[in-house]
Amino acid sequence: MRTPVILVGVDGSAKSRTALRWALEEAAHRGARVEAVLAYHREPAVVPAALMGLNSYGEMPRRHPAQELDDTVQQVRGTMLHAPDVAECVVVGDAADHLTEASKHAALLVIGTTRPWSRP
Repeated sequence: MRTPVILVGVDGSAKSRTALRWALEEAAHRGARVEAVLAYHREPAVVPAALMGLNSYGEMPRRHPAQELDDTVQQVRGTMLHAPDVAECVVVGDAADHLTEASKHAALLVIGTTRPWSRP
């Protein structure tokens, strides 16, 4: 029998940290393992406007996304007693696409959102 997987999308926001904590608590309850996924868009290495002191793509990330994910996971796990281990995965591209594909092998997909929702 395979251990169930709880997949959680993490982007460093407060909502995603809440989602990760919930996933960890649920994993402990279900005897599941947790996989945390962070998706990001890779910015071009050279931006012509940057030569003039302008950055048309906004702020460049200060740290590697894998480090951001690990820091978030460790921060959340550090607030819990007996927190389960977390498999960390960083992917390049659209978060929705990657989470949809990865969720095919998961028992549960957990995401945090700031968008209001209602039941139909």
